[in-house]
Amino acid sequence: MRNIRTCATASLALGVLAATAGQATADGGAAGYALDAAAERVTGAKTSGDGPAVTPGTYRDAIERNEQKYYTVNLDGTSHAYLSVTAAPKPGQKIKKLEDGLELQLTTVDGDRCGSVLPTKVNFTGDGTTHPLTGTVSRIIGEDDKCQQRGPYLLSVGRKSSALSDPGAWPLELRYMSEPGIKGDPPSGADPTDAEESPAPDVTGEPRKARGGLGFGAARSLGDGVWKDRLKPAETRYYRVPVDWGQRLNVSVELGNADAGADAEKRLPSTVFDAFGVQLYNPARMRMGDSVWEPYRGESAAIQRQTANVTYANRFDDDAKGAQVAGWHYVAVTASPELEEYFDGTSAPVTLRMEVKGKQAQAPSYREDLSEAGFGVDDSDREQAAKGQTAAQAEESADRSLLGYAGIGVGTALLAGLGAWVLIARRRAAAGNRSAGPSYGYGPNGPYPPRS
Repeated sequence: MRNIRTCATASLALGVLAATAGQATADGGAAGYALDAAAERVTGAKTSGDGPAVTPGTYRDAIERNEQKYYTVNLDGTSHAYLSVTAAPKPGQKIKKLEDGLELQLTTVDGDRCGSVLPTKVNFTGDGTTHPLTGTVSRIIGEDDKCQQRGPYLLSVGRKSSALSDPGAWPLELRYMSEPGIKGDPPSGADPTDAEESPAPDVTGEPRKARGGLGFGAARSLGDGVWKDRLKPAETRYYRVPVDWGQRLNVSVELGNADAGADAEKRLPSTVFDAFGVQLYNPARMRMGDSVWEPYRGESAAIQRQTANVTYANRFDDDAKGAQVAGWHYVAVTASPELEEYFDGTSAPVTLRMEVKGKQAQAPSYREDLSEAGFGVDDSDREQAAKGQTAAQAEESADRSLLGYAGIGVGTALLAGLGAWVLIARRRAAAGNRSAGPSYGYGPNGPYPPRS
């Protein structure tokens, strides 16, 4: 019982920490990115030879303007490795579009880049709106002749900034995921679905409330259907959807109209050209396509996005890369700070229509358990999405169920023990009475006790 209580208490505490990290600022303004509460602290080195070793898991660090940091990654010769980095500048922190961003590289100790001949660059879009930036570098087995061997590799993270940008440090969240190798030859046949030709999600029904998380670790799980949320200007919120092999995600994000009141005519010409944006990520936090931004003039506007069908071979196809492994797919929605013009200190109404399309396919044959590595989809994931829970809420619910079952077991045992104790007591009392003789009836010499 002690172990059960300790486990549940730790889980509940983690959920509270994650929720606390996702609260808005004290002045009621937009909340910034919530670093994963379970992330381990690490300090990247300034030189490649001193980079701290990272293993599969989540880490937190910080990076200064124009700083370069190094980390060491020891890879085997069979698994695919994904290393994502999320930079989390504060909402409103001054940046310059296309000049501020991250530059990521995964290389051998000899300097050969893995997966790309050029560094992976992630810059701010959306007319210079400050928002979390996420980029991923990977080592894919069978992709090329480089980076296939077992041994040490180097992850470098560089922050590129304009001289006019805010010099304040950016918090970093690093996530390392290792996808097991497969048995035999890799499956062939990429499936680059054309998202432009797909219709909008075909979902109807009563909208349900779903408060998006402020980071990947706190992302709100969503299933098929219509969901409602509200975003403050300059805020980014995260949602996640379980997408299995052979399936694809079709999502529509709609920004509702503003209640301008008597100022409606005055506000109409004030177009916010990059009012809100949507970015999709795969389970390893790889960006799926470019960020899409939509203008806003106070009337309803929408962005539709769709992924390719999840197929193993997509990792070798530039048009479908990202839709390459089953698991939680993420949707990040960012609201421009300029929307303050329309919503005057309140939050903007957002509708999300989610639909997972396509027939579930057989998973490839992996050497190790895919779910243990954080990939794949199971019934508990689908249940969590249908309920609109975060991972912390789902874990808390599971812990409470476990405590409930444990309580039932302990209660049953206590009742059984009490029943046995009562039975024993009665038998002892009966035995004592028999040895003392009957208290009333007939004895060998007549009535007992004697009649008067």
